[in-house]
Amino acid sequence: MVPVDAGDTTARARLGTWPHEPDIAQIVLLDHHMIPTAGHVQRWVELAQRSDPRSIRTGALFPPAAAAFVDAGFEVIDTLALLEITLDDRSARRRPLASTQRMRTSHLPEIVALDRDAFGDGWSNDERALRDITAATPRHRSRVVLRDGHIAGFAISGQSAGSGYLQRLAVRPDARRRGTASALVDDALRWMRRRGAGRALVNTAADNEAAIALYRRLGFVLRPESLAILELAAR
Repeated sequence: MVPVDAGDTTARARLGTWPHEPDIAQIVLLDHHMIPTAGHVQRWVELAQRSDPRSIRTGALFPPAAAAFVDAGFEVIDTLALLEITLDDRSARRRPLASTQRMRTSHLPEIVALDRDAFGDGWSNDERALRDITAATPRHRSRVVLRDGHIAGFAISGQSAGSGYLQRLAVRPDARRRGTASALVDDALRWMRRRGAGRALVNTAADNEAAIALYRRLGFVLRPESLAILELAAR
């Protein structure tokens, strides 16, 4: 994705394409808490339309930012639950049921296939999107759990200032309920705490009851606001 601004340095986004769908443009805000103006959104849409996409989608947006895109004609196509945990001694005292190791470049083809199995065609990531995720924060940590020589699950986490972000977590469908997800989350939380983060955030589909139950079991609490992904028909 290519970083662009909207005429000032306070409104920056990345423009690219939706994973696996090159005819859908994507706008991802570089500052999750930025509230763009109508002019910012118009500029980003104009830039995205240069590639003649069939539609333009946003990344996950907090309500104030989403409102600016709604005013520009975008429609909500997915809603995400947002969960948070305070990083203290209690959030780092569990003993993982599986060991994690560093994600390697050679793992990427298998990880892309796993991500697609876990999330389906419309919401999975390709290699470019996974690299963009790791570049979204100043610091990141990418880990995998191996079982029988194959990747059972992976997690990409980020940290910026006092907050940590569990940016992507996926477990192979046939490897679930074996402690893989818990081990990856525990590893991420311990790393965030070591880096000085006081809280961690994660989002998941609002109707993904299994994921929400997992995070709540690990100490996360639901925040009152939800995130939204929006789309604009460009043709």
